[in-house]
Amino acid sequence: MRGLKPMFGGRSFIRLLALIVCLLFTAAVLFAAGSVLFGAHHVHNHSGANGSCTICSCAQAAKELLKSITALAAAVVIAALCRVLLGTIALIKQSLELPSLVALKVRLDF
Repeated sequence: MRGLKPMFGGRSFIRLLALIVCLLFTAAVLFAAGSVLFGAHHVHNHSGANGSCTICSCAQAAKELLKSITALAAAVVIAALCRVLLGTIALIKQSLELPSLVALKVRLDF
């Protein structure tokens, strides 16, 4: 991230970028869920490609988007849990580590 500091302001730019990504993610989820809910009871017009219903096609695309977003969210949660677990294991290992005789500077000559 060294290259972003002089050009875009460093951390503030990254936070702004993260906020924009979160807002776009939220908007995609809301629009996909809304299109599935509002298009559930519609009149089939069969004016789409190959005589298919355009609203049904859009609802199917929205359902697929929601499935992929759900899979992505599950992967993020699993990665976060693994990170917490590995951090906890490292802390436990560090607290159980006993110093060696060399680290304690014990002289063994009599």
